[in-house]
Amino acid sequence: MGLAFLTGALCAQEAPRPNYITGRTVKSDGSPLAGVKLRVFGTTDAGQRSSLNARSTANGAFSLRLPSGNFSLREAVWPVMHEGRSYALPLYLEGEDNDDFDSTEGWAARLVLLMEGKVSARKSDADESAWFGGTIEIELINSDRTSANALPENATLTLMLTPRGTRFDGTPAVPLTYSRGRSWRRADRFIVNVPLASYEAEATLADGGRQTRLTLASREGVSSAQYTALGRSAPIRFAPKSGEVTLLTTSGVEKCVLQVVVPTRGQPAAAPASTPAPVPDESSEWQVGDHLDVLRTPRLDQWHAGRIIRAKPGLYLIKFDAFGEEHNEWVDASRLRRLDR
Repeated sequence: MGLAFLTGALCAQEAPRPNYITGRTVKSDGSPLAGVKLRVFGTTDAGQRSSLNARSTANGAFSLRLPSGNFSLREAVWPVMHEGRSYALPLYLEGEDNDDFDSTEGWAARLVLLMEGKVSARKSDADESAWFGGTIEIELINSDRTSANALPENATLTLMLTPRGTRFDGTPAVPLTYSRGRSWRRADRFIVNVPLASYEAEATLADGGRQTRLTLASREGVSSAQYTALGRSAPIRFAPKSGEVTLLTTSGVEKCVLQVVVPTRGQPAAAPASTPAPVPDESSEWQVGDHLDVLRTPRLDQWHAGRIIRAKPGLYLIKFDAFGEEHNEWVDASRLRRLDR
């Protein structure tokens, strides 16, 4: 979904009010959105760093008086419960201008809650964090659970998502279908901007005129080491993103990892639903303290040096050499390699 629709959904921008930040928070259809938590940060004329908070009212309006100085709107998140879990979903800032403003002149903002669409037009489409919708990473494996580098030649994988309820904002969710062809690039195995809802996933493989139903398992991002049991379908759930979610940066959910068994020609198509879940490899050569090359942004194929600071079955917490602690990331062994490669 693009951003042009916002012009019709929102009324004209209100005039700034001196010494205040004001505005409205709405859903994508323009209806008011109450309870949005906003944080304004800046420096007063006296040189004091200041962080102030506000919350939108029942009609979506918010207003916060500011001391004289330069400020910017840093956060606008909507807290919501979905399937028993708490989420903090960031809103889209119309105009995408959250530079510092002079509080004596005032500033007015309009923010909209999106279940899909671009976080910021300045972000690359290839960046999985560029979308309000969720990301699904597809892991291809052979029937013996070893890694499969690509689909069989001329084969097409079709993934069908059936919603298990409404979207996170309560609006109807619809069935979705995605297709992928043969690829040796790991970056091509991402489906981005999936509208925020929970789904049941099924997959088929079209190969040489034959269509085969595949076996699936899933896990909720790298924070969970355990896949669901292999079966004819698998749940797609986008777990809440941990840490601070600032404006125009990222969505409020973690990616979901979907494991797909791709049989070679002549092998059985699908294992029974009772097949045990694959267990992450606990015998990896990597250990706490190892200094490695780490795939930090899979879609962009960006590798960065980092050190393992913690480990648990199948996962490693990385402190990157070039980034602060806030960018530490759990990764699996497929995203690690020796630095001397």
